[in-house]
Amino acid sequence: MQNIVQAPASDALRVPEGVSGSLRGGMAVATLLVIFVTLTPFSDLGDPKLLELSSGNEAATYLALLLLVGAAGVLLHGSGARPLQALVTPENLLLLAWLLVVSVALSVDPGVSARRFVLSLATFLLAAMLPWLTRGLKHFSTLMLGIAALVLVLSYLGILLVPHLTIHQASDLVEPEIAGDWRGIYGHKNAAASMMALFVYVGWFVARMERPLSGALISIAAVTFLIGSGGPRVGGLVFVVGAVAFFVDRVQSLWARAVVAFGPLVLIAFLTVGSITSETARSLLSALPIDVTFTGRTEIWGFALDMLAAHPWKGQGFEAFWYSDSVRFGAEDSTKWMVDVATSHNSYVDLALTIGLPGLGLVMLAFVVAPLRNFHRTLATRQNKEFARFFLLL
Repeated sequence: MQNIVQAPASDALRVPEGVSGSLRGGMAVATLLVIFVTLTPFSDLGDPKLLELSSGNEAATYLALLLLVGAAGVLLHGSGARPLQALVTPENLLLLAWLLVVSVALSVDPGVSARRFVLSLATFLLAAMLPWLTRGLKHFSTLMLGIAALVLVLSYLGILLVPHLTIHQASDLVEPEIAGDWRGIYGHKNAAASMMALFVYVGWFVARMERPLSGALISIAAVTFLIGSGGPRVGGLVFVVGAVAFFVDRVQSLWARAVVAFGPLVLIAFLTVGSITSETARSLLSALPIDVTFTGRTEIWGFALDMLAAHPWKGQGFEAFWYSDSVRFGAEDSTKWMVDVATSHNSYVDLALTIGLPGLGLVMLAFVVAPLRNFHRTLATRQNKEFARFFLLL
């Protein structure tokens, strides 16, 4: 990480080092602001415009991300850095080809899938380039500390000063039943809970980078907000993931790491989504003091699995199913409430539903198996280890 910026290539547009470093740092800040603060913080959930399905037409977001990708690419090329070379792997190329040829071209709504694909690809490219825009691990940790602190301060101030824009209200046009749950600067409590879970890890990372007090404050503030968001399952998973990452880091062999990393994942899948199809899973759940419907999610999973069965190989289309006409207008009376769901509430089910079982397998290879393999091969320097441990949590 400390040597992340290479010497400029001979054919690159040369920029003075000081100017180049400042521009890259500014681009990193802009990227973090767009991704974490978003272009529409403090949204009013009582606004009737929210009833209009977005379906991928957020022009400002697309424009901002594409401009950031282009500008970051030019700056990194000018400094001689080639961060995207590491992404040219067989599993990534196969996944990219599958998404383009199958999940977009054969989607139930190719237009929506194409727009969503561009948005997702731009986000992935920015994530890959972000560390290269910084001046090293310390600078990276400083930026993450700053963005976490900014979001937390804005969210807590919003709770105090504009609660109708930061706390779900009974007057909300969508999901008024979750009134009272904190959402901070984001449009939904689930988005807020996911961000707060990330900031718990940011705090841990910052503390490991010789800023124990700042890191502890970030983690405590994030956990507190996570509780206020009404996301106990997310909160529980934060600590489960932390524990799994701890043991993955401690074992030495790649196979042992795979068992430690994937074992809990398989068990959770079996006890949640598996409860729909497995009598054994249902029996185990009935013996536990928990809601065996997972707050109604089993009905959503059942519906999603039924839709998956219609197109198990190609899927329904990249991020297009929940906004498709078949869901909006083709649902029977007993399933019309699915129009407001917009997700299966399980990432793996959603992936299988939208990009098919082969697509899910390719995602597992590219985003689960390959990262674990890369973690196992991390060079044994302190900065490399700390950087790898942070992303292992994510």
